[in-house]
Amino acid sequence: MVTIRSLALMAIAMLLTSTAGSAFAIPFTPVLDEFWIIKNGVEIFRDGFGNGILPPDGPDGSSTYSSVAGAGLGGMTSEAGGKLTMTPALGAPTLITGVFADTFTSGLRRNTTNSSGPDSLLLGDSFEVHGLYDLSNLPANSGQSFGIGVTDRFTPSNAGNDELRVFVVRNVTGDLGVAFRELSFIDDTNQVVAFESIESFLPFSAGSQIELMLSKAADTDEVLASWRFGTSSTFNQMDNINNDTAQPVTIYNGEAYTRARFQSTDTNVPIPVPSTYALMLAGLGVLTFVARRKGHNPR
Repeated sequence: MVTIRSLALMAIAMLLTSTAGSAFAIPFTPVLDEFWIIKNGVEIFRDGFGNGILPPDGPDGSSTYSSVAGAGLGGMTSEAGGKLTMTPALGAPTLITGVFADTFTSGLRRNTTNSSGPDSLLLGDSFEVHGLYDLSNLPANSGQSFGIGVTDRFTPSNAGNDELRVFVVRNVTGDLGVAFRELSFIDDTNQVVAFESIESFLPFSAGSQIELMLSKAADTDEVLASWRFGTSSTFNQMDNINNDTAQPVTIYNGEAYTRARFQSTDTNVPIPVPSTYALMLAGLGVLTFVARRKGHNPR
């Protein structure tokens, strides 16, 4: 016979089973404050995440962003107080095999896909893509990261295949730093360009921020990665020579335009989701109720 007590115990058992090994882990939830794009010296886009509506909504309307991380931008968990909080463990599997991360979430700005439009980022244009992140929730494990990227790949069927990313990450040796990577979706590679440790700056004070930037001069396909802390007036420019190819990092390989995105990644470790917490609390509540009734029943 199934009793209320047994149902409650079953609920708690389901929670422990679904989160085995990580039930008490704190989810990695990077926070993005602003994301903006400058073209030929003029700002053409800025999202301060201030309207309380999660992406794909943004300054361009309800379809500001698209993403390869699943319908509804899975992993975007909160937009409040001018901040976008992401939980990449709730996102989609990464698209390149053998990368350091397992899951990711991403917002890719849509309006840069029209090569004749004012928002397009063409080879002849200069551009800067910026992302301002909080340093309140840092990567704790290898595979956790947050950052920005540019890509000449829009759909799996088009000619472009490359993406460049600059991001804050915990590397395989446990060092916290800023990484510059070059990804090829055709070659299925994710190559290190540069890594600069920020471990010596720990711990960061409350409210600390880091600004990441990818930039390109007009009439060149070479892209530079830079970063600075929110209190600094100057950027640290990173090496842009791919360690594997010994060539400068480039974009526009197969396409006439590129697009800007923000993203975060995580290792594929299950984390409790709100419905799971509710299930556990309900089970504990029932057990408490049963215990109280038994305590008041005369024998």
